[in-house]
Amino acid sequence: MDIKNLKQEEIEETGVVWVKDIEYEIRKNSIVVFESLVVPKESGDLTLMSVCLGTDTSSWKVESNFSINEQGEGFQRRKWMELGTENEVTRPRFINLEGSGDRPSIKVIQKQAKIDFKASHHPPALLNEMYPIELKITNNEPEEIRVIMNAKVMAADAQASDEYITCDSAGEEISSPILKDTDLGVIQSGESITKVIYIAGENTAISRILQISLWYAITSSLPTHPPPAHGWF
Repeated sequence: MDIKNLKQEEIEETGVVWVKDIEYEIRKNSIVVFESLVVPKESGDLTLMSVCLGTDTSSWKVESNFSINEQGEGFQRRKWMELGTENEVTRPRFINLEGSGDRPSIKVIQKQAKIDFKASHHPPALLNEMYPIELKITNNEPEEIRVIMNAKVMAADAQASDEYITCDSAGEEISSPILKDTDLGVIQSGESITKVIYIAGENTAISRILQISLWYAITSSLPTHPPPAHGWF
């Protein structure tokens, strides 16, 4: 039974939980499987803490709580209550269910990046010139991606000097040693894009270091409204 698209609710003394109302019929000797979906945003251990199954009819309501994350002493069996007849007297009794109170947990790791990145340039770089560096990015993912770039230029050995970086070949927008959250656009699967950035060094003829960071995300996973933020990459 599909229980995706759950909604959050805050319950007193419990906190925020995920819930969904469904209609189903309990039949004798039947097995109902509930299937949901988790989309983690960070790496780490993902653990199912507890499950509550509430059954509501026109005559009665019952809740079955399963504290999955609590490890009790010894071997514990899940139980279900049914009506049974003993010495011609009908009374409720517990029957054991298959399985035990295991702790379902999984380690979430970062997906391995599937892009190729190459930077090429042709020295020497002269003082006070707009020195071009060509960046080539190839998408090896099976789907199209959107790429964001951060770049920073600095003097080697922390020497005092002036450095600037820009995407404008005319140098009219050059005023900072940092490019932040530069949208490189969408790259189709198996294709490449080329981007040229320009750096300029003033005052001192020394070595400069260029640091480049790329973030990308599958475009189908990005929200369309509001516009995707940096945290989605």
